[in-house]
Amino acid sequence: MKKNITLLLLVSSALFLFGCATVGNKFNVSAISSLEEGKTTEQQAIMLLGSQPTHRQKRLMNAPNPESWTKGDYFLGWKFAQGNAFGRGQGASLVLMFDNKKILKEIVSQSSINLTH
Repeated sequence: MKKNITLLLLVSSALFLFGCATVGNKFNVSAISSLEEGKTTEQQAIMLLGSQPTHRQKRLMNAPNPESWTKGDYFLGWKFAQGNAFGRGQGASLVLMFDNKKILKEIVSQSSINLTH
């Protein structure tokens, strides 16, 4: 009986520890409201969000307002997702457009989700 309880505790602990998955870099979602278009620099955005972007690209397919792009504009994106075996998780994404002077031009998209069961 004691061996069964020990085995059950070991299996439960393993599921708890290894039943989680994380993708991307967690960032401070509440800091998005502090970003100011036309003022915030790339370095300030990274500092406020608390992590490096997960991707950088010159053009973003299907981005809104393609007519607002000018030469040298680029996009930085942050993505984060975490979940566990018990159906709980959270995630967030953010895409920012910067001009060639590294000044925030537009918050292109943002989303976040929190799942609990």
